[in-house]
Amino acid sequence: MKINKELIWDYEFEPNNFNSAGFKKWYIARVLTKGTIKDIKEVGLETIYKYLPAITLPLQIREFWEWYFSTQEVQKRYEHINREPESY
Repeated sequence: MKINKELIWDYEFEPNNFNSAGFKKWYIARVLTKGTIKDIKEVGLETIYKYLPAITLPLQIREFWEWYFSTQEVQKRYEHINREPESY
C-alpha cells in the first residue's frame, strides 16, 4: 500500500511502522475521511473491505462503505477475504 505523506503530515511515523496493523487501521480511516479517490485506489478496495470492521469512522462514511460492501455484486467479489478483528 502506497502511503500519501500529505495525509500523515500531522503525525510522525517511521517507515517501518507503515506495515503494522495499527498504522494500517489508522491510515485507512484517514484515507476514507480525508483522502481522494487516488488515495482510495492506492489503498485498494480489498484492503478497505478487510479492515472496515476494525476502524473508527464518522457514521455517514461508515454507512456508505457498509452499504457499498453489502451490495450483491460487491459481496461476491470480496466474500473470500478474511476480515480483521476489531481489536489491535
